[in-house]
Amino acid sequence: MRKRRLFLAAGACVATLALAVGTAVADPDVGPPPYRPVEGSGAQTTQGVMNDLCNNIIVNGSGNPICASYDIDPQPSNITTRDPATTPGCTFSRPNSGGPGFDALIAHPTCLDFARVVTSTDSGTRPVGFAYIPLATDALTYAVRGDSTVPLDLDAATLKRIYQCDPALTFPSNPGGFKPLLGVFGAGNRTLFFSKLGITDSATYTTANPCVHDGFLANDGRVLTDPRQLITYSSAPYLAQINQVEPDIHGSAILGSINGISPEVLNVSSFIARTVYNVVRNTDADGTGAVHDLFIGPSSQVCSNVTAIERHGFTRVANCGDKTLRTTN
Repeated sequence: MRKRRLFLAAGACVATLALAVGTAVADPDVGPPPYRPVEGSGAQTTQGVMNDLCNNIIVNGSGNPICASYDIDPQPSNITTRDPATTPGCTFSRPNSGGPGFDALIAHPTCLDFARVVTSTDSGTRPVGFAYIPLATDALTYAVRGDSTVPLDLDAATLKRIYQCDPALTFPSNPGGFKPLLGVFGAGNRTLFFSKLGITDSATYTTANPCVHDGFLANDGRVLTDPRQLITYSSAPYLAQINQVEPDIHGSAILGSINGISPEVLNVSSFIARTVYNVVRNTDADGTGAVHDLFIGPSSQVCSNVTAIERHGFTRVANCGDKTLRTTN
């Protein structure tokens, strides 16, 4: 069983605090150069590491950033990814998760070059022409408040009952029970979480299961306002937040264990251990140019920055930069 502790050394955190936290102050195309060759958006889970790589580390020969990675916040708002004077039509709604980020990549072929996503389980439902480029390993679990009445060691079967509003477990049927929260429909964390629990999701899921409240942005502990609440949370951004490598939005949240696997250890045997990806077009994956150089191959500009990837709580996957996983619909 391979595992790596995710706690970051205090000295490393201090050294990177100003660097990483500063990346979230404004959208990337505000500063010079005003619009970058490679533009992307998507999942919050990998937002911090891609912001760091694009804003602070990967540059061209003139020292200018090559890529831009847009935050999911503020919602709702628009982003503009190309110069309106030369490429009109590149102002559109800011994607709030990986699913909408992928949707935007499809809908705006001249405006976006990659999407941050946290699962490839939708490869059979996406149109042909896109490749999932592996980046790193992460583990998805759940979070509760520090004063929570929710156990910190739930098993998968109990989580399924909670999110299916079993009246023996969930509020308001049980005043001392659980109040489950969920991300936005189409978000990768929500899709993967339900898939692993064996729950069929839909845009009207909370109508059929009224104990569940959805629409929350990912990996933000500030949404937990009741000791009975729980919500999905990724280990890597959580630990990057509490170590102040990324803006700390964990609030009073603490992570729970699923099936007895500690969330403080990145373990490939975790119930929801998963690979996170950047999605690009096949033409870019198979061709040459800035997108290819950024993502494709173990020596690509993204994959070669192992220290930065690990600083944000992830483990770089052995096949980082591989381009063989494609959409098939």
